Order: sequence, then structure tokens, then C-alpha cells
Amino acid sequence: MSLVTLGFGTGALASLGFNGSFALSSTPTITFRQALTTALEGNTTISSLNAGIYPVHVPEDGTLPAVLYKINQTDRFHDLDGVTGVCVSHVTFATGSTDFTLAESLAKAIYNQFDGNTTALVGIVQLETKSGDEADEAEPPIDASDQWIYWIVIPYTFMYVEPSPTG
Repeated sequence: MSLVTLGFGTGALASLGFNGSFALSSTPTITFRQALTTALEGNTTISSLNAGIYPVHVPEDGTLPAVLYKINQTDRFHDLDGVTGVCVSHVTFATGSTDFTLAESLAKAIYNQFDGNTTALVGIVQLETKSGDEADEAEPPIDASDQWIYWIVIPYTFMYVEPSPTG
């Protein structure tokens, strides 16, 4: 087991609850984006509902139901010694379907997988995961079918340690 020790001062990280240092039991091996995509693709509830998983939007050849994800912003923290490796990413998930109860089931799968769970993303070291306030949206039909698309939008914040840059 590799131990990585990160030290923090009284700056921005202290405002997030870190005052001093802590040890990590493993070293991150993949990027946050890779870990997030792998976690969604491995979610058995999402796959059992035959939902497509897409970054940002449903492509023209995509299908519903769908789970969308968008990394809105990633903040990387530094101290006087340079990069600390600690990052905070703000991610928006949207679950959509022409059946609102199916969109709700997908949203529940997202909550069950990520809410407060610091082991959901394999290959990175998660420090904290929390959800924000969800919102409902509806997209009117683009034809005469009267098939609205219902979306449940869920913002998340992930705090984690990212792999050291190489090369």
C-alpha cells in the first residue's frame, strides 16, 4: 500500500475543512473523467434500464432513456510547494426519458451510486462527494407525437486527488 501525505495550510483548503495533513491509502491511477465514465457504465441499474450514457448531450443517433454528464469546472489546489493534487470538480448529471418515472429511477441510481460515497470512483482517491439541489425540466416534442422528454438535473461536487502529471 502506497502512502501519499498531503499537507495543507490555512488557505482555500482549510476553508474546505482541511487543517494540517492526512494520509491517503492509495495513489490515484486514472483521471477523474475516466473514473466517472467507468462508474456510470458499470452501474447495474442504469444498464438494466437500457439507458444510454453520454457526455453533455444526447447525440443524433443516441437513445432514450439517457444519463447525461457534464464536468462544468475543475478547481486544482496549490500551496507554497506547488500542486497539492487535490481537485474539486463540479458535475451536472441529467436523467431523461419520455416516461417521468423512468427518469426518476435513473436519478435514484445516480444518488445511490454517488451520494456521500467516497468509494464510487475506482482508480482515484475520493475525499468527498455531495449532491446539490435537483431540478426538473421538460423538453417539448419535436414532432406531432406529444412525446415530451422529462429531465431530472442533479448537480454534484466531487473532491478527490488526481494523479501526478507525467512527462
